[in-house]
Amino acid sequence: DRDPLIDFTRADCVTFTEQILAMAISDNYEHMFNNLQRIRYHRGAIDLRTRNHFTHADWVPNNAWLLQDVTAAVGGKYCREMTKTIDRRKLLSDLGVPESEQAAIPPAETMTIKYIPEHSLLAVQDSLQTGDLFSIIQSAPGIFSAHMGLIIRKEDGEVYCRHASSRPETKQVIDDPLSTMVTQLQANRKRVGMAFLRVKSDVNLAEPPAATPVDHEIKH
Repeated sequence: DRDPLIDFTRADCVTFTEQILAMAISDNYEHMFNNLQRIRYHRGAIDLRTRNHFTHADWVPNNAWLLQDVTAAVGGKYCREMTKTIDRRKLLSDLGVPESEQAAIPPAETMTIKYIPEHSLLAVQDSLQTGDLFSIIQSAPGIFSAHMGLIIRKEDGEVYCRHASSRPETKQVIDDPLSTMVTQLQANRKRVGMAFLRVKSDVNLAEPPAATPVDHEIKH
């Protein structure tokens, strides 16, 4: 993986969220660095093939030690389901990984997730907590998540979405009121709602295992 292992000078929505999570659960730089790689890569093995490329197919299940999906608990009767086929091998091929190096990569799989439609998000905002993660769900095939960030409930009680914005007029980490995010979602036909994650209350914060680069056959 040619991406920097840590970079506080720039970030996209995923790397911003990963770095904030790693800092929040760590008590020193070494622990933070190792936790970051554990969040970003399957079992902390640093390699393009082990990176958690797909938010809901890789990033969420491989971080079950840290996070739980609370979409159903937050959304209740408002939840909807979406089913897609996730093709990791195609993505890796598009990223330049030869087929000969993909033997351990699972074939395409079909999976279903729950999400809360954009028109119902304000109805469930009282169930959101500071530190929750949001994932914007899109309708395009092959991938669920279009964007992600953190939920912040400020002193005035209003819920905000803190995220690394790629909009040309911002291109920085900003706080958008959830109501503003809903308006933006409603104006975008491909973005249909949100799913939510929460840090587990019983997460084990013991010293994380050191991250290791992969220079051999991947084993799952």
